Formats: sequence, structure tokens, C-alpha cells
Amino acid sequence: MAGLASNDKIIFLPTVYHTGTWFGLNFLYQHSRVVCVQTGNMTDLTDIELLCGGKIILHSHMMGWRGNDLYGYGLASGRDRNAVRWEEVLTFMRAYPTISTIRDPLASLITRQKRHPGFSHKFIVDGFVELAKLSAFGLFLVPVDLYAKKSPGERRGLLRKVLEIVGLPEEEYASSWAEKWPLHNSIPGLGGWDLHEYYAAGDVEPIIEAIPDDYAYLKSKIRILKPFLQKLGYEDLLWWN
Repeated sequence: MAGLASNDKIIFLPTVYHTGTWFGLNFLYQHSRVVCVQTGNMTDLTDIELLCGGKIILHSHMMGWRGNDLYGYGLASGRDRNAVRWEEVLTFMRAYPTISTIRDPLASLITRQKRHPGFSHKFIVDGFVELAKLSAFGLFLVPVDLYAKKSPGERRGLLRKVLEIVGLPEEEYASSWAEKWPLHNSIPGLGGWDLHEYYAAGDVEPIIEAIPDDYAYLKSKIRILKPFLQKLGYEDLLWWN
């Protein structure tokens, strides 16, 4: 486990792949008191506060591990061995103010398929299971896609809560975020109807055809994930039926 820095310096942002990571990073980094982002390497944090004069965002992806078969997921082992398991996230949660982002798991699988077709995406489902565990320990989650459909007032209330949790005063830019709810790092369609368009239309069959094993694995976790997502406000997701 990494050496820890003082808790008034660090904002911890652990995220599952393709759940709104850049939304969380960009929103926090725009704050005037946030001066540094450290991502991936969590081997030693004891000196980081000497290098940065303000708040520091510590980001790491979290994922389920199946032995050492990282290449089976199309991941670069040198980069992703710095990802954290949920037990490690829990340790950092107890040390630092922590938030994470989330979206419909099926949408995350589709994004991953568009970027890395031919690889397994099951580790993303495992990551959502980890989020469900961590939510029981108080992890605060920002449902990025769910709030895209809500009013600016509801969005601003959520962003205020985020800033409160991480110990930052509200600044005017939060109002602009609440109005626009900007998406980051999205992938446009490649021509014709792509999987995200089928998803938006509520047509699940082409999605199942494209990622049958990943979809079946997601469905196998429905008893864990459906009540967890319902508590966050999700309703009638395409893969629940």
C-alpha cells in the first residue's frame, strides 16, 4: 500500500473504465484550489504535497482481476497494474475525501466495444460490482448519464454536494456545468447506426449480437447491480428485462 499524504491535500477519484472519468476530473480540476492531478501511480504519496501547493486529485481506475490475464482485456499491463481493487479503494476512502462517477453499465460496455472490439469487457462488469460493494461503505457516486436528463437545478444540487464532500467551496463555474452538463472523451458514430444509437433507440438485439459474452456476464450480475442502480435513481434499464 502506498504511503499516505495528509488528508486535507488529496481528493480521491477512483473510477471504473468508461463511466465518466473525464467528467469527474475536469469538473474538479477547474476549481481554483485544485492544482495537480496524479493518475495511475499510487506507490508513494508522502512527497506529493511538497510538489503541489493546493489540492491534488488522485485518480486511479478500479477493476476486477482474473489472475494476470490483462492482455485478454486488451490492457497494457505496465499501465494498468496501478489500478486498485475495491479493498484498496476502501483504505483510501478512509484516508481522503472520495467520489466516483457511474453510468449505465451497458453503455460502458458499448463504449469499450467501440474502442477495443475483439477483447473481453467483463472486467468492467466486475468494476461495477466493486462500486456496489463500496457504496455500502459510503462511496459517493455521480450518475453522469442519469443527471444528463435532469434539470439544471437538480444538477447544481448534485455538484454542490460533490464540492462539499471533497472540501471545496462552490465557485461560479459550477453553474455553467449544471446548465451544459458537458460530456468528455465521447466517441462519435462511425457511420450508419452504431451500438450507442441502438442503445438510445432501446433496441437491445444488435447489442447482444455484438457482445454476447459480455452481455450475458452483465445479466449474470443483475441481482447485485439492479438494486444498487435503483437506489441511485436508475429505472427500466435496457438490460433489466
